[in-house]
Amino acid sequence: MNIFKKNILRFILSFMFIIIVDITLLSIAANYIRSQQSASNIIETVSSEINLSNGNYIVSPAAKQLIDKNDLWIMIIDKNSGKEKFSIDKPKEINSQFDFADVIRFSRFYLEDYPVFTQIKDDDGDIYIIAFPKDSIIRYSNNYFDLKRIQIIPIILLAIIFANILFCLLLYIYSITFVNRNIKPIIDAIIKLPNGELSQVRSVRELDKLTLAINSANQKLRENEEFKENWISGIAHDIKTPLSVIVSNTSLAIEKTKDSNLLKHLKPTLVESHYIQNLLNDLNIFARLTNGNLKLKQEIIDIVPFFKEILIQIINQEIWDEFNFEFVPDNKLVDKKMYVEGALISRVIHNLIYNSVLHNHSGCDIQIIIKHLRENGFSVTVRDNGVGTSSDRLKSINKIEKFNFDISGVRRSGMGLKISNQIVALHGGSMEITSEQGKYFQTTIMLPLQKTTTVD
Repeated sequence: MNIFKKNILRFILSFMFIIIVDITLLSIAANYIRSQQSASNIIETVSSEINLSNGNYIVSPAAKQLIDKNDLWIMIIDKNSGKEKFSIDKPKEINSQFDFADVIRFSRFYLEDYPVFTQIKDDDGDIYIIAFPKDSIIRYSNNYFDLKRIQIIPIILLAIIFANILFCLLLYIYSITFVNRNIKPIIDAIIKLPNGELSQVRSVRELDKLTLAINSANQKLRENEEFKENWISGIAHDIKTPLSVIVSNTSLAIEKTKDSNLLKHLKPTLVESHYIQNLLNDLNIFARLTNGNLKLKQEIIDIVPFFKEILIQIINQEIWDEFNFEFVPDNKLVDKKMYVEGALISRVIHNLIYNSVLHNHSGCDIQIIIKHLRENGFSVTVRDNGVGTSSDRLKSINKIEKFNFDISGVRRSGMGLKISNQIVALHGGSMEITSEQGKYFQTTIMLPLQKTTTVD
């Protein structure tokens, strides 16, 4: 469960907890108020503490104390005639005789705005009227409940609880949906942002500042990537022109001179010039790969002639005196085709061959082996019998997607291998590197064959 769901759920649970606490406190308060309503106790005590003895009414000290403390007045009337028989502190405006209608009326309501309560003693048959001060007690008339209505109260309470739970559940679902709908595009945008794959993020009113910041960062990254690509392309173009002059003039000088001392200087110059050309090509592709907008310009190409032509181009450079090249095609691949961007796949093979050349200064044999793998795939292997590499280094290289190269040391960094792996992956293929120190270094790329159903 992510942080948004946790927070929303915590909010809803807190909301429900507060409701439960409120209900509990309300119940406690109601019970407390009810416990403080002592009118019934006062009435029972006072009426029980006034007794008829030898025709006189005797008021006990406890009754007197309650009467004085609560500012009560008392009146006792005959239950048959309604005439007053005894009173304590009775106000002047109160009559001394009542009929049955009066008794019924004030026993339920008020007597001259005094809240009164009545008690009947069975032993003497008198009606005791106990009155409280005005505005001290509120009387209400409906002192009954319909049994059916009482029975439905638990159902109503359960319905209210269920409705609240359902409301909280709907609130939770809506909140999660709202958060996911509005936050997920922003999270996806942040994930895509470093790779330059981000399009404009739709603004969300509640998150305007965040979306504005992401879109601004995305725009700046795009501008930086575009500047980087243009800068690399411009530098590469500016270097290629004088470099071509160096390569052609150096090649011409090598052909025309027989001075062995001069050739010792010219040949390394030509080798390094070709290396710079290869590096510039890699830098151009690297800029395309890192801006996140690389679109392949694919075409249908004959497999065997394509790779054979690459090897011929390399051999024709005539700078590999210490290296022997061998091309080993598979007869099963004759007339087979692939759907690739030729320039990029050519760059892969050049990189793999240059990798063997750069790490074997004393020379070696290099094979380019093409093999049919299955009905819809083939492999191209570049293998040398040179110095190879250690097992630890090989493990690092084989984690090619995490393999970081040092731009300050491009020659030894593995930049060509990483670029090659990215190019192969873009074409739906894979790359595998094996080696044994002192014996060989081998790189195999697997690519899909062009399906026969494809047209054009």
